[in-house]
Amino acid sequence: LDGEAIWNQAPALSLQSLDPRVAYLITDILSDNNARIPAFGAGNMLEIGRPAAAKTGTTTDWRDNWTVGYTPGLVAGVWVGNADNTPMKDVSGITGAGPIWHDFMVTVLRETPAQVFTRPDGLAQIEVCADSGLLPGDLASRNVDYSGSSAFDLQSSIIPCPHRRLEWFIAGTEPLEIDRSHLEIATDVRTGRPADANTPSEFIRPEVIWQLPQEYQAWARENQITQLAPAAYGTPQSAAPTAGVPLAADALRLISPDPNRVYRLDPLLPASAQEVPVSVLPGSTLAAAGASITLTVDGAPFAQAAAPDYTAWWQLTRGQHTFQATARGADGSEVVSAKIVVTVE
Repeated sequence: LDGEAIWNQAPALSLQSLDPRVAYLITDILSDNNARIPAFGAGNMLEIGRPAAAKTGTTTDWRDNWTVGYTPGLVAGVWVGNADNTPMKDVSGITGAGPIWHDFMVTVLRETPAQVFTRPDGLAQIEVCADSGLLPGDLASRNVDYSGSSAFDLQSSIIPCPHRRLEWFIAGTEPLEIDRSHLEIATDVRTGRPADANTPSEFIRPEVIWQLPQEYQAWARENQITQLAPAAYGTPQSAAPTAGVPLAADALRLISPDPNRVYRLDPLLPASAQEVPVSVLPGSTLAAAGASITLTVDGAPFAQAAAPDYTAWWQLTRGQHTFQATARGADGSEVVSAKIVVTVE
């Protein structure tokens, strides 16, 4: 007042809360327009005509949604919902908060030049296999010729990954393993199935497939990704055991839920809608034998797991729970998986 200082704000201490390299990798992901297209389409509300990172969110029952995004010089967040907390009608973060965020950013930044996100030191960009994220291998080494082969005795061969892209990594964390999940198989064009020694050469054509581990076979089927049986690409498949041969040496592994996972019940959703998958991965001998696999929770059986998915759904119940799987052979011998403990709050 009258030139007398009545309040003075000391500058806040600047604390680094995140490694700049990690921040840049997250920004690179959230600002990738091409990555948004499969979900949101081209020209969606997160594109504002300049580099911008953004993320949307929508509650399961459409109760509210949000969009938070930023450029190098401006951060803005928008929330959309009903004042009385009632659900909206199919309004998501991209259709509700997204347009508001888009119009605000475009308007406020209209008179300012576009800026790019500054890339810190300590990052490396390398080419990886787009499917697996591993090193793609050398395409020059690919040289498969099926011509003149009337007796075809090689059903498949591992080839370098055909689908590649550039990715950023924190220096020293780049992948070292070469992708080996892509196979070139000889296909009989008459049947669409793998060729064999009886297939004339004029009916053989090469086909590249992405062969996934056994635990992802159900996902591959759901997404219509062609897969070979293990024996077809060089992995011996054990024959079914005869009566009296114990199964104790075979593997049995729970692959879902994750160990020590914490789940939280949503009071706004019906209890019947709050379930988790319990999945088991049997070894080849068990799978070939068609062994009966029982899933238990807290020592009590709750479901039988059968091929092809070996999955059952369990309704969440408060408390700490222990899952286990048991396979029983025809001779009465058992294989028991390790236990997995989860908590439901």
